[in-house]
Amino acid sequence: MALGTILRFLDLGATTRTIWAGIPLLRLQQAWQTDAVDKNEKQLPLQGISGFEFIIHPHEIVTVRLVGKGATQPPAN
Repeated sequence: MALGTILRFLDLGATTRTIWAGIPLLRLQQAWQTDAVDKNEKQLPLQGISGFEFIIHPHEIVTVRLVGKGATQPPAN
């Protein structure tokens, strides 16, 4: 069983696009695009210490598993 935090993204648009997302309170070690039952399929590129990106198609649901550690302090505003 793989550990991590699962996020689901639903696209309601009409074009394929690259999505950047970040979790400021999590230092990412890995991000995975998974299938519908949360099995890792494709490792996603990390952006900095808390961001990742993926491609989403029109009307698609993308599931992402994040693996990381809590940040030592909240990000500055």
